[in-house]
Amino acid sequence: MYLNRLGEIVKEEICKTQIIRSNVILDSWVIMPNHLHLILCITSEDHVETPRRGVSTEDNRSWKPGCLGAIGNQFKGACTRRIRNDLNPAFAWQPRFYDHIIRTERDLDNLRWYILRNPKNCRNDEQHDDGVLIIDG
Repeated sequence: MYLNRLGEIVKEEICKTQIIRSNVILDSWVIMPNHLHLILCITSEDHVETPRRGVSTEDNRSWKPGCLGAIGNQFKGACTRRIRNDLNPAFAWQPRFYDHIIRTERDLDNLRWYILRNPKNCRNDEQHDDGVLIIDG
């Protein structure tokens, strides 16, 4: 399996994440043909802000620097700029992302296993595109 140029850009930006953000540790991740999965650890306790209803600690849409929402927005923005400049001026992400706070070791192990197995399940995805896949992390 291999990544096309768009996937390579996403991979490069994932790899930059913990280098440019001292409060982030990458755990497991996979780039799929039409989405990605990423487990990251935010090491400072005051950055737990997420976009999920009922989890968010803020009432407004402005993210605290270093929180998950800000990290996601910055990551997607960096990828979008590069992809639009290099490959596809009309490229766009879906406007949101799904987040989940991992609270137990069992939950973490289950999510790592899901990420590891997800590429084998992608053939069942109706939007599957052969040849754009990588496991790393």
